[in-house]
Amino acid sequence: MESIRSNLMAVRRTFAASTRARILFWSTLIALFCGVFELGAPLERSLHTIRDAIRAHPSDGRTVVVEINNRTLREVPGWGVRRSLDARTVDALFALGARKVLFDKVYADPSPAGDDAVFAAALARHRGRVFLATRFDVSGSSREVEVLQPIALLTSAASLGSVVTWRDWLGFTSGVPFSTRVGDKLYPSFSSILSGVYSRRTDLFTPDYAIQYKTVPTVNLADLLGGRVPAGSIAGKDVTIARTSDSFTDTHSLPGQGLAPGIFVLILGAETLRDAVPVNIGWLPALLITFAACLIILHSRRRQVRYATMAAVPLLLMFGPVLLDGRQIGSQVCPALLLWGLVSVRARILNRAATNGLTGLPTFDSILRDGSTCAVTLVGMKIGNYADLRATLNDVEERVLLAEVIRRLRVSGELSDLMQRDEIFVWKSPLCVGTALFDHVEGLHALLSSPVSVGERLVDLTVGFGIEDGRDRPMTQRVGSLQVSAGEAVAASVKWRLHDPRLLEDAEFRQSLLSRLDLALVNGEIWVAYQPKLDLRRNRLTGAEALVRWTHPDRGMIPPDRFIPAAEQANRIAGLTFFVLGTAIRDARRLDGLDSDFTIAVNLSVRMLVHPNLPEEIGALLASNGLPPERLTLEITESSEIDPDGPHLAVLRQLRSMGIHVSIDDYGTKFSTLDYVRMLPASEIKIDQRFIGSVHRDRSASIMARSTVELAHSLGMQVVAEGVEEAGTLAALSDMGCDVAQGYLIAKPMPFAALERFVAATKLRRAG
Repeated sequence: MESIRSNLMAVRRTFAASTRARILFWSTLIALFCGVFELGAPLERSLHTIRDAIRAHPSDGRTVVVEINNRTLREVPGWGVRRSLDARTVDALFALGARKVLFDKVYADPSPAGDDAVFAAALARHRGRVFLATRFDVSGSSREVEVLQPIALLTSAASLGSVVTWRDWLGFTSGVPFSTRVGDKLYPSFSSILSGVYSRRTDLFTPDYAIQYKTVPTVNLADLLGGRVPAGSIAGKDVTIARTSDSFTDTHSLPGQGLAPGIFVLILGAETLRDAVPVNIGWLPALLITFAACLIILHSRRRQVRYATMAAVPLLLMFGPVLLDGRQIGSQVCPALLLWGLVSVRARILNRAATNGLTGLPTFDSILRDGSTCAVTLVGMKIGNYADLRATLNDVEERVLLAEVIRRLRVSGELSDLMQRDEIFVWKSPLCVGTALFDHVEGLHALLSSPVSVGERLVDLTVGFGIEDGRDRPMTQRVGSLQVSAGEAVAASVKWRLHDPRLLEDAEFRQSLLSRLDLALVNGEIWVAYQPKLDLRRNRLTGAEALVRWTHPDRGMIPPDRFIPAAEQANRIAGLTFFVLGTAIRDARRLDGLDSDFTIAVNLSVRMLVHPNLPEEIGALLASNGLPPERLTLEITESSEIDPDGPHLAVLRQLRSMGIHVSIDDYGTKFSTLDYVRMLPASEIKIDQRFIGSVHRDRSASIMARSTVELAHSLGMQVVAEGVEEAGTLAALSDMGCDVAQGYLIAKPMPFAALERFVAATKLRRAG
C-alpha cells in the first residue's frame, strides 16, 4: 500500500512539474466535456453539411414520388374524400409496371364517401405489394402517445410501414428508425421497405444528405389518373404517394438543402440503406487519434515532426470524415478539433519560448522534459557582459556573435544537447567531475577569452563556467544551481565554479526558517545568553544585555542575524520577544542574592511598539517576577523608522513613565539623528561598535565618540559603548567620560549559569 501511495505521489509531482502534461490533461478534459454534453452540435452539423456538399450526388432514381399538390387538388375533384380515387391510383401504377406502392397517409378514419370497400378490393388485388402508413403522435401537454393506424378493413388487405422520423434540438431531421415498435408489433420503416433492408432494430440511422432530394423522380397524381405518365417512368420502380404542397405540415429541414416534404427523408434513408447499413462511431475515435497527435506535438524534439503533425491533424479531421461518410460511417470531430486547437495554440507558445530566436538552439525547457533526474554532469557558461553587448549590437551582429560562441564551444566535439537562454549556455557532458572535466572547461574558457570579430570590430567576452553533478536531483533544481554557479564564476572573475550542495541545503533551511523557529521555541532550542556590562566610573559590573540564541540539533548554532530579521519582516517577532523578556526578567530576579541592583537590557524591535497592550504585558511580567521596572532597559533596535505621528512615541512614553529605561541602540547608524535623539523619551544612548573599535587610534572616531558622550550627558542620558575588545579602547572611553562598556574585553555572551558564576567571582574579587 505504501509503494502504491509513493508511486501516486511521484506521478502527481511529475504532473505538477510538467507544463505540457497539464496542458494536455486540461485540454483533454475540456474536449471530453464537450463531447459528452454535445456542446459542439451546431458546429458538427455545419461541418457535416460542408462534407455533404463536397460529396453531393443525385438520387439513384429507383423510387418515384407521386405528388399530391395544389395542382392535384384543382384537377382531381374529391381527392382525399373519395377512396375510389386511391383504388384507381393503385391499379394505374401497377398497370405501368410499379414494383411496390407506398401511401404516405394514415387512413385512420372511414371514408366520408363510403367507398372504403372499393379501396380495400384494389389493395387485395395487389396483396403484399401495397403499404399503408402508420405513425404515432405525442400529446404536447400530457405526453401521451397516440398510435395512428388504418381502419381494419384496409389493414386486412395491405401491409403497414412506419413513417416516423426524428428531429434533433437544432430542428434538423436527425434520423429514421429501422423499425418502429407499437405495442407488441414491429413495423418496418418506409426506408427499410423501399430498400429491402429489414432489421428488428428500433434505433435511428442518419440518411445520407449528400443525396440531393430534388433529383428524386416525381410525377403528378393528376397526370397519373389522366393517363399522361409514360410507362417507362414507373416500370420496375417503387412508388410512393405523398402530399408535397407548400401548405402541407409534414415538412423537414434537410441540412444544406432547406425544407422538404417528409417522404423525401424516407427515400433518402432507403437509398442510404441500399448503399450500406450506416454505422456511427461517435467522437471518441477522432479524439483518441488527436490525443496521440498532441503527444507528438508537445513532446517531439524534432521541429519538422511537430509542424507536420500540427498541419496533418486538421486536414485529417476535416477530410477524413468525408471518406468515412462515403462508406456510411458517421463520425463527430468537434471534441477532437477543440483538443487540437487548445493544444496546438499552447504548444506553439511553448515551442516558441523553448527555442532561441537568434540561434535556433533549444532553451532549458527541453532539458527539463528529460524526466525528474538525469545521470550526467551538467556544464553551463554565462556571458557576463551580454547585456552590454546587446545594447551595442544589432540583431545581425548579435547573431554573428552568438554563432561564433557556439562554434567555439563545439570545437572540442564534447558537447551534447547544447541549449541556450539569453546569456546562459547549458549542455550535458560525458565527463565526470574531475581533472579531465576541469581541464576541458579551462580550455573552453581560453577559447572564449579571445576577441570575437563582429563586422569591423573586435568584441571581448567575459565568461564564467558552472559545473553541476547532483545526478539524483531534479533537473529543475540542477539547472537553477548551474546558473547560480556560472554567475558566481563571472562575479568572482574565476574560470569555473563547482556547485556546492551545502548551499542548497542552506537555501532549503532558509525557506522553512520561520516554521522551524516556532518549533524551536517549543522544543527548547531557543535560549538566552547574557553579556555583562562594566560601569566605567565605579569599575564594577552594572548589568547585562540579554541576547537570544538558537542551537539547532542538526545545524548547530544559528546566527541571530539569520532568523531575527526574517521574524521581523514576517511580523512574527512578538513570540520571540516575549520569550526573551520573560526569561531575562526571571533571571535578573534570581541574581538578587548576588547583586540587587543588577540591571538587564533586552532588545525591542520598533515593530513591537504597535503590539497591542505592550506596556501592560511587560508590566505584568515584571510584577509576576517581582523585578523593579528601573532594573529593566529596553534597547530600541532600528529595524524600521519610528513614525513621529504614529503610536510609537506614545508607547515609549508609557513605558518610560512605568520606570522602565529606554535605550537608543546602534546609535550612529540607520535612522539615528539629533532630531531622533531629541524626539525619543530615552534615558540611554548605545554607540554602535563600528565607531568604538578605533577610538584610541583614529582621531575622527574619537571625536565622534566624544561628541556623542557630551551630547548624551547634556540631555541627561547615560552612554553605553558596545564592541569593546581592546584595553586601549576601554581606556580611551573612560577618559572621554563614557559611562558603561560592553564587549569581549569584559566578557563574552554566556548562559545564565555562567553569568551567576561570573557575577559571584567579580564580587568576590572586589571584596578581596
